[in-house]
Amino acid sequence: MSSLKCDTCTLRPVSIPLVSLVIQGGYESARIVFDQIKRKIPVVVLRGTGGLADLIAFAVNEIDERSPHVWNAHFVDTFLKPELNIRIVNVFPVFNKNPLTRNIFRDRIIESVRI
Repeated sequence: MSSLKCDTCTLRPVSIPLVSLVIQGGYESARIVFDQIKRKIPVVVLRGTGGLADLIAFAVNEIDERSPHVWNAHFVDTFLKPELNIRIVNVFPVFNKNPLTRNIFRDRIIESVRI
């Protein structure tokens, strides 16, 4: 039986790939996702799991279908924002009584998609 001896051990910087995974999620998750995207950490969204994940997937799909590869501010303001507001209230009824918080949530979703 051989024995492995290490008189000196050296720790070298190791690059560890990171990825964020969104399954469901809510208001605070939107802030985390936005921060991850700003830091250029890839975010994987699992559509069909509910909550924030489905809202992000909806926004991405609508933007890709209506104006692929181009940010269309008119489309975002006239269609996407009102539709996201409806969907947010359907998923999180508490936001029905707090439009300011709902709009912050909505805008984080939209900005995450835009970046």
